[in-house]
Amino acid sequence: MDLTSHSAHPLSPRSTTPGSIYLTPGGVGRNIAEAAQNLLPPNAVMLVSPLGTDSPDSPDAVGKMLLLEMKGAGMRTDGLILLSGERSAACSLVLEGDADLVNGVADMGIVERLSVEVVSVAGT
Repeated sequence: MDLTSHSAHPLSPRSTTPGSIYLTPGGVGRNIAEAAQNLLPPNAVMLVSPLGTDSPDSPDAVGKMLLLEMKGAGMRTDGLILLSGERSAACSLVLEGDADLVNGVADMGIVERLSVEVVSVAGT
């Protein structure tokens, strides 16, 4: 998921600035999967990606939002794998002026846990 903050005002270091905040589904792989699914017959594309958990059987808040967004876009969700003790991937971007990127933080550590073994176990 992408969390994008934008302000037309100059940013003030160590303070808050009035602006807008948007939460949108993102990630290059997810975006490509959605674009491909939009061109193909229903259920033709499966994205394989890990989701973090709040409990062993429940995705964390970011994972829940991603599931809702993918279902709303008509995408399959059976390739999403829950990984206990991890946070779902998210990216926080700060934009100012004409949507120029000022800074960002990418929390993508969960993707390092995705392996052939994890996918094989999830597929059984």
